[in-house]
Amino acid sequence: MTPERFSELVAAYGGSPQRWPENERTAALDFIAANPAQAEAALAPAVELDDLLSRIASQLRTTRSREGSSPRRRRRCGAAPSSSGGVPDWPASDWRARWPGR
Repeated sequence: MTPERFSELVAAYGGSPQRWPENERTAALDFIAANPAQAEAALAPAVELDDLLSRIASQLRTTRSREGSSPRRRRRCGAAPSSSGGVPDWPASDWRARWPGR
């Protein structure tokens, strides 16, 4: 995997290997092992964004559960998508913690 492709992968899918395409995951993890400084430069901002999005999603779930689904809210907002799809609930403050031995 090239540094450019690794950066593209992380920019598109985030800092969590679970979200990377399966056919590129092993190569990306190998890239991390072989190029830790380059990998950290790409992963750090992606992990920060993942954390922010996770916190926002958690706050939205909390707010929605408190508000319930009132008729007024349904009229104003329409059908809202499920908040549980696609957003991880793990904290990602240290990307190294995700890969043992790194």
